[in-house]
Amino acid sequence: MTTHTDELFCVLLALEGERLLLPRQALVEAVAWVELLPMPGAPAWYPGTLEWGGQTVPVVSFEAMLGRDMATLTGRTRVALLRALGGPIAGRLLGIVVQGFPQTLRVTRESLKRDETPLPPERGPVLCRVRMVNESAIIPDLESLGAMVADETVSR
Repeated sequence: MTTHTDELFCVLLALEGERLLLPRQALVEAVAWVELLPMPGAPAWYPGTLEWGGQTVPVVSFEAMLGRDMATLTGRTRVALLRALGGPIAGRLLGIVVQGFPQTLRVTRESLKRDETPLPPERGPVLCRVRMVNESAIIPDLESLGAMVADETVSR
């Protein structure tokens, strides 16, 4: 007997004042914060790169992409390493500055509802905002995010 379930295992990434919701398969690892190698002339949302697994990984601040200040660095600050989409990023990895460890959860069609709260600026790589019970999260546009980072990296 075959059963069909509409569920997806996801991760919540904590930002300062927001959360990102991603498919579990997008997350490679969450690593401790290290001082980044700066990207001179890059926008505020692209503070630099880090070395991981023999690769140079571009790191972004999603808060800054939303038009806010980059989050304050604390002992809980991590870099979530994601599989990069949408652009020729060397190594196919992309880092996002997050606050704490990713939280794994199961999302079903019934538990996820569209949230009509206004979205950030149109340039921000955001698909939509959703509600899950009492929590709101942003679903990022990983393809657009990857393309933005690739454009900035190539121009340096």
